[in-house]
Amino acid sequence: MGTFNTYGQKKKTYGGSNPVWLTVSQKERGGGVLEELPPIGTVLRAGTLVHLDDNVAKVIETFEVAEPVSATDTEVKVFAHGSVLKDGLNLMKSPAALTTAGTGVTVSGTALDSGNNLYKFTIAANAFGVLAKGDILVKASKAGTGAKIFAVPTGITENDVWVEDGDKAATVASVYHGEVMEDRIQPVPECVKAVLPMIKFVKGI
Repeated sequence: MGTFNTYGQKKKTYGGSNPVWLTVSQKERGGGVLEELPPIGTVLRAGTLVHLDDNVAKVIETFEVAEPVSATDTEVKVFAHGSVLKDGLNLMKSPAALTTAGTGVTVSGTALDSGNNLYKFTIAANAFGVLAKGDILVKASKAGTGAKIFAVPTGITENDVWVEDGDKAATVASVYHGEVMEDRIQPVPECVKAVLPMIKFVKGI
C-alpha cells in the first residue's frame, strides 16, 4: 500500500526520519511525482535537491568526496549524506557556475565502504581529474565531455520518501523558502545555493 507519499501494493517499516528543517515558509504549489523512482529499499531523505516542472520532480544527487583522488586512482570514496548512489548514475565535479560544462563519469561497482554514509565506486584513471577531500560530485546530464548539472534545482524536499517493495510512484513536496540545517542534508554546491536565494542554510545544528 506504500507510505503517505508512495503508491504501491506492499508495505515495509524503516528507521526514523531525520528532521532537517528549522522553518518552512513556502513550498512549490502541487509538489511533484518523482521522474525516476529510487531503488527499492532505499530512502530519499528530506533535504534532497529537486527540479520541479509540470508536477514532475527530477532529483539532483550530490556526494562529498571522502578521500583525495589522484590522476592514477581508480576508486572514489564518497559520503552519501542522504543521496542514493547507484550504478549507472552520471556524476561530474561540481562546477563554479551552473552553466559551466565539465566531464560526466558513469558510476559503476558501487558498494558500501563502512558505516552508514561512506560508499565507494570505480572509475577509469583520471576520469574526474584530481579530486580533493571535500569536493562535491553532482549528478550530470550525460557521460563524457560537455556535461552540465542534470537540472537546475527549484527547491529542496520537505520530507523523507521511503521506497518499498511494490511501489510504482512517489511524490515530494519542494520547499523554496525556509531555513534548513545544512549539516544534515546532502552537500549543496555554492552555484546551487545561488539559485535558491530564499533558502537559508544554517550550519552547526
